[in-house]
Amino acid sequence: MELARYDKIRSWRTSYRIRVSLPIASYQPVADTLNKVCPLFFLMTEPYIIRLNGPWEMTINAQQAPKRVKLPANWPQILQAASEGTLVLKRWFHRPTGIDDGSQVQLHLIDLPFLAEAWIDDASLGEVVAMQKHAIDVKSHLAARCCLTIEIKQLAPLEKTIPTPQISLAILPAR
Repeated sequence: MELARYDKIRSWRTSYRIRVSLPIASYQPVADTLNKVCPLFFLMTEPYIIRLNGPWEMTINAQQAPKRVKLPANWPQILQAASEGTLVLKRWFHRPTGIDDGSQVQLHLIDLPFLAEAWIDDASLGEVVAMQKHAIDVKSHLAARCCLTIEIKQLAPLEKTIPTPQISLAILPAR
């Protein structure tokens, strides 16, 4: 095996937030060995997910004082409030650590039961269509502390049961 060049590095982030970096020249033999010793090694290179559950700030019609709600437990309360008028949800979070130049950071909005518009701080992320999966690249919008704002414009027609909406950040490792 020849290890003459170290100018290219292959990196992954495991689900345990361990960073593995190998020179490309030594990547394949070591990868084969790791795969024999630990067959689950390559399954650990999935995106790292940060769920934005927990405390959110909810404001109805911009005149009332903000109310604290917890996701995902308070989704029924949020849907009830959305039928009463304009609703704004806000969640503060810190920029995730360990983001490389080649990695991507996406905001995942899945099965939200309303038409909405989303922002990080003052940067618009566009419109969110009800009951669909959205993956929005937000890496360029992240500051040390960010405010995710979701303004609910229109509640979607709801059935008796709906899937639990999910809001999360996904850090995709460099490929």
